[in-house]
Amino acid sequence: MSDPYSLSFPVVTNAAPRISDTMVSDTSVVAGVREVVTVSARVTDDCRVSRVWAEIDAGQGFRRVAALRDDGRTGDPVAGDGIFTGLAQIQLRAPGTFPLRFGASDALRAMSFSSSIDIQAVAGP
Repeated sequence: MSDPYSLSFPVVTNAAPRISDTMVSDTSVVAGVREVVTVSARVTDDCRVSRVWAEIDAGQGFRRVAALRDDGRTGDPVAGDGIFTGLAQIQLRAPGTFPLRFGASDALRAMSFSSSIDIQAVAGP
């Protein structure tokens, strides 16, 4: 009689990335003028964060305006601290309030989004 075999497989639960501590350096921009603002967010995940981005809805659905990094370069002050930073180029055609949010995905393609931050486009001089 042979010994019974026991097989075990790792169980991977893939919760979506968690986005917190979102920040936009300036929430007021001049309508019709391309402006660069710094955006950042803390992102944590148990399956390795693969992408983080910022996107704005200027009236036609959300469109990406920045890729965020955590490598200590391109505007990110400290590599590997879990705070992803980028430079967003924003140009809103008309005055109004527009939502900006952050998105993140992980190595297993789970995705999440932050709550929106209102960007106010004001009329120029």
